[in-house]
Amino acid sequence: MSQPMSLSALLEESKRLTTHLTSAEIPTVQRGIDLLESESRKLVARSIRDGRPLDPRGQALLSSAGVDTDRLAENTASAALLSAFEMLQPTYDANVASFLSQQQEQSIINAIEESELTTLDDFDRNMAAHMNQVWEDTQRRLFEELGQFQGSADATAAFVSSGGAHALSAPTMRVTATTHPRVERYAQVVRDLNDARVPAAVRSVAPQFNLLAGLEKATSESSLELKSKQIAQIWRLLAHYSGGTDSIVAGACAYLEETFIEHVDRIVTQYPHDANVGGIPSVHRKVQGYLRVLFGRLGRVPAFLEVFNDDAIWAHMYTLYRCGYKQDLLRYALEMEDIITDSDPGFVAYLKAFVDGSPP
Repeated sequence: MSQPMSLSALLEESKRLTTHLTSAEIPTVQRGIDLLESESRKLVARSIRDGRPLDPRGQALLSSAGVDTDRLAENTASAALLSAFEMLQPTYDANVASFLSQQQEQSIINAIEESELTTLDDFDRNMAAHMNQVWEDTQRRLFEELGQFQGSADATAAFVSSGGAHALSAPTMRVTATTHPRVERYAQVVRDLNDARVPAAVRSVAPQFNLLAGLEKATSESSLELKSKQIAQIWRLLAHYSGGTDSIVAGACAYLEETFIEHVDRIVTQYPHDANVGGIPSVHRKVQGYLRVLFGRLGRVPAFLEVFNDDAIWAHMYTLYRCGYKQDLLRYALEMEDIITDSDPGFVAYLKAFVDGSPP
């Protein structure tokens, strides 16, 4: 570790820094720190504070440089140069009003800092309590979804702390058909799957059991809540994907067609007077009733739709196609071929080629 340099060493280092700039014709001014302090004290002693006026030669020099010596003397008159080398002592304010004002400001600052710390502590504590409450509510809803679980707080804590393995083996967590009817429905699906797998394993063939359809049925029977209906629709969609369709696109199309048929049936059933489809309606009667309800909400049939015998032909054909009734669509188009030809002469021929070339 290097030793700290003294002032003399620093002076020598500074001299060596300017040795290449020093000319032999110009004498070097040697002024140490002691000399600078001595000259400063002499300058203070010669200041105007001792009552003597400025040196006339100095005034003439400053005046020639454009300096107003009178104004300069007036501005520097308040400088306390005589006390420049005196040791400064702390002064205490004896003003009671100033002291009280300072104490008030300090009290306000301390109160703000303490309030900030208290607010942060309260926020952390309330956030922890809120998270615990949310977690408890989530647990309760989960157990209710599983069939209105009734258990002790100790069993619940054991279930959470052990990851569920130890708690599920406890007597308080034993699943029965009486306390967990919803679980029993899903358990029945698993039993049916196992029953189908046993003879299939003996015959070395694939089990003939639709697991996704069973799960959809169990979910639909569990509750009529919107969440359960949505979960059942998901099982149904997955069943279409794995139900022997040629591709995912074909399965998705089949699912959308079935859901649209359900939508048409629901609208016709919900508004029987407006639909006016009769007792046992055919496919075309249902479509016409659905369009009556739809256009009745709009107040009129849109002008761009072609209407024949109170039937919007193009809307009728579109609805048939959305429901997946391709053969019914083709038969309807052949019956209305004379009307359709006026709008699109080649439509029926293209539709026939499309329907005949597409899978049923």
